[in-house]
Amino acid sequence: MGNGATGPHRGPLWLRSGDYGATIILSHQLDGRQLYTLYGHLSLADLQRCKEGDYLVAGQVVGHLGQPHENGNWPPHLHFQVIEDLGLYEGDYPGVCRYSERERWLANSPDPDVVLQLGRFCR
Repeated sequence: MGNGATGPHRGPLWLRSGDYGATIILSHQLDGRQLYTLYGHLSLADLQRCKEGDYLVAGQVVGHLGQPHENGNWPPHLHFQVIEDLGLYEGDYPGVCRYSERERWLANSPDPDVVLQLGRFCR
């Protein structure tokens, strides 16, 4: 569907099908800092065209929006999340949390503009 979402930075990837349907997570080194970017609700075909450990370059298509039957039964959209520490999660990562745990989860999922740098277009 469409041109697809592209990765802003290069990195190896992990593939899974979890709560977000087809999910791809990229590992990055950004200014000496380890970060992960999660792309969720993708097409299952995206998981079939690559394998875990493949290396994506900046600007390469990561995935395409999945239809509800393959993306966790959601209307087509991209779940993009930046994560500092995946902890024990593999290929999936919570996108919601209890309000009482909000500060801890927000600290581990920084503002995605740290990677996307879209704010520069809003000035």
